[in-house]
Amino acid sequence: MTTEMTTDDMVAHIREWSIGKVESAESIGAKDAIYKEFEEWIEVDEDDKDIELLLLEPITEVLDELEEDK
Repeated sequence: MTTEMTTDDMVAHIREWSIGKVESAESIGAKDAIYKEFEEWIEVDEDDKDIELLLLEPITEVLDELEEDK
């Protein structure tokens, strides 16, 4: 089964993943560092139409991870 993700789906997934990483970090310093690294994904402006994604790994790995999360 092949699942095609829209840009909105990818952004939503990355945002949720980033928030989860911040929440699961134990120290305040780790939470701060993770937040700073992923701030642009966490604080996505819903009205922003100019989001550009650069995938550095095959999309199949992302899709497999999404399937596991279901």
